[in-house]
Amino acid sequence: MYTTIVLNAGEISLVVRESLTQDIGRGVARIDLNLMNDIGIEVGDTIEIKGKKTTVAKCLYMPQDTEDNGMIKIDGLIRNNAGVAISDTVSIRKIASVPAQNVLIAPLETVPPLDGRYVADALDGMPLVKGDNVLVPYFGGRLTFHIMGTAPSNVDAVIVTQKTVFQILDKPQKQTTRNDKIQTIVEKIINIDTLKEKEFDDLISGLKKLYDEK
Repeated sequence: MYTTIVLNAGEISLVVRESLTQDIGRGVARIDLNLMNDIGIEVGDTIEIKGKKTTVAKCLYMPQDTEDNGMIKIDGLIRNNAGVAISDTVSIRKIASVPAQNVLIAPLETVPPLDGRYVADALDGMPLVKGDNVLVPYFGGRLTFHIMGTAPSNVDAVIVTQKTVFQILDKPQKQTTRNDKIQTIVEKIINIDTLKEKEFDDLISGLKKLYDEK
């Protein structure tokens, strides 16, 4: 049994555990039902999950035979979006979400031609935020996309509906790897004497972020 740590009103800290098999790729997080009631979260509410990064998920309750008020069950995709691993600790809180009008996504791999309506149907009811990755079921497999932007944009999260218009970029989106970041910083250090004050500040900030990602 894990201890639930209350951080602020409506915000708690939980230990990460593997998701239920049926939840993989669905954008679902499960916590204890009694705990949901205690902090004012209802089934289907959108929650913010904050680890090294911040993501969102739809909150559901755990089956009674697996209930534990100190843990949260999330799949590998959500863990990646939150920058955490199993046994890490995350903070969660309920946030507001609104229907998504438009979502711009980019494939992280070569994908066949897709209709945006197919994506909207596949992700119907899923909460999204800019910067996350999502899985789209496709003929027994899954295609991975990166969320480049959403409309409206000035909200905590958006919810996909069948009216959401998905715009899909043609080419795979290249993700910046840790080695890419190191190479960029090394190049700047070599030429540090030529850096302006703002560029030097950006370099220091980049080094701190790289250290935090370890």
